[in-house]
Amino acid sequence: MNFFNYESYIFDCDGVLLNSNFIKSEAFFETMQEHGQTHAEDFLKYHEANPGLSRYVKFEHYLKNVLGLVDWEMQMQRALQKFSTIMNRLKLGCQTTEGIEQVLDELREANKQIFVSSGGDQEEVRMLLKMKNVSGLFDGIFGSPNTKFQHIDEIKKEYQLGSTVFIGDGKSDFETASHYKMSFVWINNYSYLKDQYSFLENYSEPLKIVGTPKDLL
Repeated sequence: MNFFNYESYIFDCDGVLLNSNFIKSEAFFETMQEHGQTHAEDFLKYHEANPGLSRYVKFEHYLKNVLGLVDWEMQMQRALQKFSTIMNRLKLGCQTTEGIEQVLDELREANKQIFVSSGGDQEEVRMLLKMKNVSGLFDGIFGSPNTKFQHIDEIKKEYQLGSTVFIGDGKSDFETASHYKMSFVWINNYSYLKDQYSFLENYSEPLKIVGTPKDLL
């Protein structure tokens, strides 16, 4: 795979653009502690096994199906608000991943189409990338509550993607690339699934596994 030969590039955010996965884990754990230490630990395991799912899906599943709360919808809104507040505080200190700014600069200089498809809250992702001074490099930034499949469908309505590569660090990223028959780059070093990517074997489309974005240069 020659990474810079594609027409369109779709990046996940946490663990790909930003070294922020550990921050998200801390925020989820802190949010769920009001339901007890055991549930906070169980929720953290669930989150880290499913990193690409949106917070909306995760909180609904756990509060409704695991805890069985009658008022799960109210509790979910409470959890979402608390999680967002914690994330806004913690993410201020997170750094971009090694080499990502150089990669994005080269793609933009070559007039490539560049998008973000994140499981994070869309407005938070847009705000954070703006704070990191990279938001202007993207043609579109998409997040939850819409799914990554919905992101791609929305992008395809407005853009002719042509040859496309998805850059991610989780199973949902891989599943999205697979569904749309895109090439795939796995960023390993910041992933919850670091060195646990056997599911990538026998992928029918072009595939590349790297430690950090710097390895793409």
